[in-house]
Amino acid sequence: MIELIGGLKALRDTFSIDKKTENNPAKALAAKLYNKVPIIYSGPELTDAVGTRWKGQICENAKCLAFNNQFPEFNHNELVGWNVIDAYRDKLVVIYLRDSDDHDRIKKRMSIVHEIIDKLDVEIIDIWSQGDFALGRMFSLIQIGDFASFYLAVLNKIDPTPVKVIDFLKAELER
Repeated sequence: MIELIGGLKALRDTFSIDKKTENNPAKALAAKLYNKVPIIYSGPELTDAVGTRWKGQICENAKCLAFNNQFPEFNHNELVGWNVIDAYRDKLVVIYLRDSDDHDRIKKRMSIVHEIIDKLDVEIIDIWSQGDFALGRMFSLIQIGDFASFYLAVLNKIDPTPVKVIDFLKAELER
């Protein structure tokens, strides 16, 4: 546990607001996501929950749409939707959340789909987990996603804290 905490503190320092974009992976990621719709793909195990969190953090903090799906489920239908993207190709960015312990079949699927999407000229960003233990690797992905969603809010000139539309929804539901 001490090793996990130490690793997360070191990563946190890497994402510090005083670091320039070229030295801050979370700021660099936010810059690539700016004015784009992120589509987050993950494996079915360690990175699945992280992908869901990334989508939620980007939507809530940066106040912009993001989508998430996982392998292999993604291959059953969503892959076909990539055939008609000409009208919005430049607005999409695909994020692959990767982990060294992904099953070999998942790695193969991800590689093949990576190639398919790459041929469509859509930007793809691979984010690899860091650490020696599953929990640490999971938190490394959560941490960069959380910081990137904050920096994306800054780029969007939006305060990440209020969630007015959610407050409105809750108030309406109470009526």
